[in-house]
Amino acid sequence: MASQKASYSIESHTESELTLKATKDGALITVHVVENEGRVELKGLPPQLGTFLFNFTDREIREDTVDIINVLITMYDSKGNGQVNIVN
Repeated sequence: MASQKASYSIESHTESELTLKATKDGALITVHVVENEGRVELKGLPPQLGTFLFNFTDREIREDTVDIINVLITMYDSKGNGQVNIVN
């Protein structure tokens, strides 16, 4: 069985910023971790990854941002565009 590459990888990160690299075209994407009144937002996160953010609390996103991003990438890659593929 051939192994697949993840659609994105984390190139670098700080407490308030991550740089993702798209495997398909090598594009670099900057994601800013923004906290406002207890809510955490990942500005610049590709929408296909953001589809799965509802699975996590603001606290989890704030405390484990890198792990959460890796889980979002895995979820996206396993489901494909955030849609469950149903075969008739």
